Amino acid sequence: MQTIIIKTEAGGVAILTPAPDTGLSAEALAAKDIPAAVAWRILAEGEAPDAPLDAWRWTDAGPLGVGALVAPVPALTPAQWSFFLDLTGFRATVESALSALPKSTLEQRAVWAGMKAAVYSSQSYRLDVTLQLAAQVRAMGIASVPADAEISAAWPMAAAFNGAESLLET
Repeated sequence: MQTIIIKTEAGGVAILTPAPDTGLSAEALAAKDIPAAVAWRILAEGEAPDAPLDAWRWTDAGPLGVGALVAPVPALTPAQWSFFLDLTGFRATVESALSALPKSTLEQRAVWAGMKAAVYSSQSYRLDVTLQLAAQVRAMGIASVPADAEISAAWPMAAAFNGAESLLET
């Protein structure tokens, strides 16, 4: 089956495969779902990576498979997440967002409670979800949201944080 590789807004790549039950070809899927301004290319049969972690990058000539495996991005533990929130200033950002959310109706309080629980009560925290949360908070007009690049750069530092043992290593 043919697949489509597209350039994402962040400069990365995403691979789309038409669902077999839709009957859509790769060309039809591209025409239907990919905006005109987005760079994309249909990959030949067998050209798509076998594993989702196979690395690709976008060049001026289009997508280029580099064949190396990309290490998965680790999820953060609650302690690492707390470190991350303070490292990036995202804790203050989240508090501003939670304060700004309306809480007059049950539905509004459900949104507020959901955001608060997601930020402070999860068992693990993922980078992709954090970037989505940052985008939602930016859309609220909160000025102190760290840039995606800053969030991504701080993530491995937070993942390496090992509580009190990290303090002893310095």
